[in-house]
Amino acid sequence: QYLFDKQELTPSRVDEHIRRYLASGRMDFTDFFSADSFRSTLTRGIVSQSERNIAGSAYVQTDASVSEGNSGGPLLNSRHEVIGIVTLKVAAGTGNYNFALRMDQLRDELQNNGVHQ
Repeated sequence: QYLFDKQELTPSRVDEHIRRYLASGRMDFTDFFSADSFRSTLTRGIVSQSERNIAGSAYVQTDASVSEGNSGGPLLNSRHEVIGIVTLKVAAGTGNYNFALRMDQLRDELQNNGVHQ
């Protein structure tokens, strides 16, 4: 099912993905990589709040599942750009709330602490 899994890397599958890319102008990582490709996971989710202030820091709130060990992983937008770093999960009576530190917040914090990019 995935393009980069060796048993699925056939010329017809490559052609199919190229045609799909040319028709839509975008690629979706979940079309190309299985969770085993990098011994990690890739999860789809919805951003429910693009900026949520928690203790003076800006976070992206998402419904993408956050589990132990996900901290430090990237939160990607539909253009596969990193928009946040997964850092926080809050379990509440009505469900889980998952957060990623916004990249602009991280950039500001690094600059304020003398870290040069």
